[in-house]
Amino acid sequence: MFSALYMPLIMIQSMRAWPVPTVRVVSLVQEGKLSAASQLLSGWIEDGKVGAYMPYALQSIADLQIVLGHDAEAEETYHRSLHTLHASKVFSTKQELSITSCRNAAWRALFRYRLCTALACFTRMSALGEELGPSRLVEARFGMACALYEMGRVEESVEMLCSLEESANGLVEENTTWPDLIAAMRFDIGVQTEMHSANALGDHAYWRSGLDAVRSLDDREGRDLRISSTLLRSRVEYVRHMREMAHGARDAAAVLNAHLAWAQREGLIGYQRTVRLEIAAAALIGGTPQTAETMLEPLHRDSKKEYSAHGRLDYLYYASKTEQARGHSEKAWQLYAQYALTAMQCLRENSRLEPFLDRATKLKAPADDIDARLPVRYRRAYRFMLENLGRSDLSVCEIAAEIGVTERAVQWAFRKFLGVSPSELIRVLRMQRIREDLLNSPTRDMLEVAKRWGVRSCSTLLDSYRKQFNEAPSKTMEP
Repeated sequence: MFSALYMPLIMIQSMRAWPVPTVRVVSLVQEGKLSAASQLLSGWIEDGKVGAYMPYALQSIADLQIVLGHDAEAEETYHRSLHTLHASKVFSTKQELSITSCRNAAWRALFRYRLCTALACFTRMSALGEELGPSRLVEARFGMACALYEMGRVEESVEMLCSLEESANGLVEENTTWPDLIAAMRFDIGVQTEMHSANALGDHAYWRSGLDAVRSLDDREGRDLRISSTLLRSRVEYVRHMREMAHGARDAAAVLNAHLAWAQREGLIGYQRTVRLEIAAAALIGGTPQTAETMLEPLHRDSKKEYSAHGRLDYLYYASKTEQARGHSEKAWQLYAQYALTAMQCLRENSRLEPFLDRATKLKAPADDIDARLPVRYRRAYRFMLENLGRSDLSVCEIAAEIGVTERAVQWAFRKFLGVSPSELIRVLRMQRIREDLLNSPTRDMLEVAKRWGVRSCSTLLDSYRKQFNEAPSKTMEP
């Protein structure tokens, strides 16, 4: 996936804050020398130069390993990172362990195209809000945008990036390059979507199924972006020339081939595959199927590897189109039939993500008055309450466990800052939701609406509703 190239640049954002000299590693990553950066970090660990930050140095090495395609080594290094963090006298807290574990699982899942797991983990991190810290919060939501894009939810992905721009701009003083990353990703997605919308790829059902809802994307030229990192700038330049090839410019191939050669030199196994598929797509759109065939030829040899359905999708489609261009109709049809079945499988898998998409949408919404009045930790309790109002078994004990405090602490905080107990607030919120539904759909069954919001007893509904609104639900339903 193309977002693989953004991962090392995401990694170095938090590294800048370490109280040990990391300038050389940051520079190597920004220059695109990822193997050298990994080796330098390993040397520092062996020499004891990272001190208390060893867990995060190990995590950074694992991040680079996963980008380089060394999945088994990355998993082992992530495990070492967590083990070292657990033993740390400086950073070892239950919450830090949970956040770090969730973060690592999210990126590993994304690179394996396990999108449901990735989005769930990133969303869980994002739900922590300010407790997560500014840079980590931006990372979690950037990860959500990557996962949303890969599942074909282009508009939601772009909206997530747009919502991040203000937060990222606030991190400029911390010497991060988040604004550059977000701008580049928006441009990247804009060009990818432009290509997926081309008539030449009109039967690419997986991507076409999500493009109708797309309203606006960042269509700036890549040269308009002012980016300091050599690695990120090379990606933007490559994407700009990919667009030019799709428009029929034959001379764009030199820049594209140079970018592919760099990925080969650096040993970026997964990213090489992505680049070959992207160039093949641009060539097919631009009317040079021979170039597409050249790009795909090395991928035919590993077509039997155990890629996930999402990982096989584009290869099967572009292979089908190149066979069609060569006049091999039967082979083209066989490949397209495999593609169609794989696309259906991917779309079914994506449908499981709806609960996380709903939660992601809620995370982008501005905080209401109640949320703003609570301390940061207890805002999580309130959001958990909102997300689970429809469950009749929702309890204060469960809410307390969700944020890692005692039930008494939750009771105290809600009474102090809101003037009501958690149980009273749950009742008030449920009655508000029920009233809204009854006003919007007065023909619906009253008890059915109540059950939707966790109220199963008719007597509880009538008593609570009358107490709050000074009228019976049946009165609200009258025309």
